[in-house]
Order: sequence, then structure tokens, then C-alpha cells
Amino acid sequence: MIAILCNGDFPRSTRCLEQLRKADYLICCDGSIHALEAWGKRMPDAIIGDLDSINPVLKTKYADRLRHVSEQDTNDLTKAIRFCRETRPSAEPIIILGA
Repeated sequence: MIAILCNGDFPRSTRCLEQLRKADYLICCDGSIHALEAWGKRMPDAIIGDLDSINPVLKTKYADRLRHVSEQDTNDLTKAIRFCRETRPSAEPIIILGA
């Protein structure tokens, strides 16, 4: 299962946090990396977006996982779903958290 963490309210329920922890692949939408980092129980596999919401320290820490998409016609969730379909074309289910 692929999990996409949006930059809304961080998941609180036990079920959602378990999904976040157990995901085979975790994508953060831009600024959601701050909440994931504060949670401290998982690292992202990719961070997608225009990357304007990430502080310089985290940009450096996760430089190898950043996927910069500069176009502004779609939101970061759409960019993350598109990234999933382009790089992980299997029929893996996607769960969206923090939207």
C-alpha cells in the first residue's frame, strides 16, 4: 500500500497512524514533512511539490527524496498521485491521509 500524507491535519486515530506506519511507500506532499518529522516514527520515501513549504534543514536532510514539480496548475496531492502512477505503475492501493 502507498500512503500519501497531505499538509492538512496530521492523522490522530490509531487506525490512520498504523496505516501511515505500515505503508510500503510513503509520499509527503510538500510541507507535510514537518508534521511527519515531528511524529518521528517514519521517514518519507518521497516528498512531492514545489517545495516552497519546507525549511532548509529538512530540504538538506531529505535532499535525495525531494521531487520538485514547479507547475502550479495542480495541487500537491494531484502531483503525488501522478508521481505514484508514473513510478509505481502496479495496482497498489493508495491511502490519502491528512487531507
